[in-house]
Amino acid sequence: MAKNKKYIAITWLLIWLPFLSIFLLLSLVAYEVLGDLPSVEELQNPKSNLATVIYSSDAKVLGKYYNENRVNVTFKELDKDLTNALVATEDARFYEHSGVDIKALARAVSGVVTGGSKGGGSTITQQLAKMMFPREKLSKLQLATRKMKEWVIATRLEKNYTKEEIMAMYLNKFDFLNLAVGIKSASKIYFNVGPDSLRIEQAAMLVGMAQNPSLYNPIRFPEKTKHRRNIVLSQMLKYGYINQTQFDTLKVKPLGLNFHPEDHNDGLAPYFREYLRENFFKNLVRDNAPFAWNVNQKEIDNIMNSAMKRSDRYRELKQQNLSPQQIEKIFKTPTAMTVYSIRGEIDTIMSPMDSIRYYKSFLQTGFTAIEPQTGYVKAWVGGINHKHFKYDHVKVGRRQVGSTFKTFVYAMAIQEGYSPCYQLPCVRTCVTDGVGKEWCPDNSGGDEKYENKMITLKLALAMSINWVSAELIKRFGPNAVVNLAKRMGITAPLEAVPAICLGTPDISVYEMVAANATYANKGTYVQPTFITRIEDKNGKVLEEFIPNTDEVFSEEKAYVMIQLMRGVCDYGTGSRLRGRHNLRNQIAGKTGTTQNNSDGWFIGLTPELAAGCWVGGEDRSVHFNSMENGQGASMALPIWGKFFSKVYADKTLKVSKGDFEKPANLGDIELDCSKYDSKINTGEETFEGDGGF
Repeated sequence: MAKNKKYIAITWLLIWLPFLSIFLLLSLVAYEVLGDLPSVEELQNPKSNLATVIYSSDAKVLGKYYNENRVNVTFKELDKDLTNALVATEDARFYEHSGVDIKALARAVSGVVTGGSKGGGSTITQQLAKMMFPREKLSKLQLATRKMKEWVIATRLEKNYTKEEIMAMYLNKFDFLNLAVGIKSASKIYFNVGPDSLRIEQAAMLVGMAQNPSLYNPIRFPEKTKHRRNIVLSQMLKYGYINQTQFDTLKVKPLGLNFHPEDHNDGLAPYFREYLRENFFKNLVRDNAPFAWNVNQKEIDNIMNSAMKRSDRYRELKQQNLSPQQIEKIFKTPTAMTVYSIRGEIDTIMSPMDSIRYYKSFLQTGFTAIEPQTGYVKAWVGGINHKHFKYDHVKVGRRQVGSTFKTFVYAMAIQEGYSPCYQLPCVRTCVTDGVGKEWCPDNSGGDEKYENKMITLKLALAMSINWVSAELIKRFGPNAVVNLAKRMGITAPLEAVPAICLGTPDISVYEMVAANATYANKGTYVQPTFITRIEDKNGKVLEEFIPNTDEVFSEEKAYVMIQLMRGVCDYGTGSRLRGRHNLRNQIAGKTGTTQNNSDGWFIGLTPELAAGCWVGGEDRSVHFNSMENGQGASMALPIWGKFFSKVYADKTLKVSKGDFEKPANLGDIELDCSKYDSKINTGEETFEGDGGF
């Protein structure tokens, strides 16, 4: 009997072991133990190379400039037969699954085991994940892991986009060959119609190409393509999108191509288009390195001349009574010098003016960490190399803080009795300033899914939604927020205008970290302390330094603010700390990105350390051209993450990964907002308004 029980146990173990192994592997993939996954920002703002389209005044397309001949369309612009053909052929249960179709997957595995082909198991969403984040050359083991990553990415795509958006993204992303990237270009090039005017057999041909566009290239292999088209039509018949009569009629039809390959020599006004390319668009994206493409030569000259006049070399030459013309000639004359590089110093020959421009290409940074309870400064990095860059970006330098300032705005709401789960309608808000002028900010790209929906303060801060910040500044007024920020140690000039809620002021890293540390110190601001006392040679204390303090919040309000800011790191704009840096402890934080992606910020709080980082060019005209690289989550957060990873790894520092201490008398303040925020993804939480409050 005991022997039978043993065999039964082993049998069940063998049955469940594969499932448990898959579950464990998926968990490791989801938590990014086996490598990075795309962040929330990358999923919400995917890369897409679009063609530049030139229109005449009467809305006719003159031509396009492109690396990829792609012009995106929305789901509403897609012919119904096209989407039906895609679902019938590639993913029959597309509207039923959440990214991964378990039934189709089981069927595919069964086919592999039995040796019979039973179709693929990849959903449309999985195929989109593969196209958006392509595979590199992988071993078989790496390929298996990569497949599971695509499962996770697919489920996350389903959370961030509707089914219609996913289908449109898939068709916009697909390369149909012959310079036809995306469904709009493919419809035009192969049939000379738009994607909303395709006939059933035309839609079926384009969908058929999705299996293997090189094999089913209608120009090179028309018969194979026709056969594949008819398979698509048979799938449409199988799932009821067409009837038997339609199928019998359509399957004998020729491909009916109206092939119009695009050529820059064809079309309207080719000479005019070439003139535009050479004299406008070429200049528009001219190499201004390190300055942004839209900084004109006069502005660059002014920046360079100002930098020249601030240099030690210029002052020395000026003291020698040389004329401006002589000094300028010296600055333009190549000479031997040693310059900084990230791999060490380099001996080279260049003009002093060229060296100034060279040095401006480096991103600078300021980073500091303090102990919230004492204000003791534990780390202070004012730049990337003190020998070559003397300017301190921790306390001396002040830069626009962007969305990191929003913590003061939200703290005002918490101070006034709001909870993190308090809901506001996410609609466009206009605020009237002191002189009667209306200010109506825009949301950032990727926030569309939240618009016209009820949204909690916690989710709004986590995703840094501008409209909610505007509504809060409208309710409490900029003066109240300015006064609160000053109590928290901000001494930089603060103009009490509505736009302050989006972070228009220039503030130092030193002040921003100390102010935010107030939340981690149970509501008491402590002035940063870098010297505790001065003694003479005999040990006599000449002076002791006691920091200024101010109890700004109650312990309960400070803890609520911490919980509010934790959403940023758990699932918001700072969530890369969880995946890429594997920091799983309680962290409250806020990212910040300024206009034109000139400044990237991240402020993060733990119970024992508060730290912040700014990254940007020496000049604001040196910046990234896209949010992808220019946001705080890409520029500043990785420095913060690497610092804390090393701090936790060094056991001699004795910095724990403990939780924030919960006050005894917190009351019934609601902190878990998941039951409200989950409705955003299901579409249940919607606000029907008139665009204002």
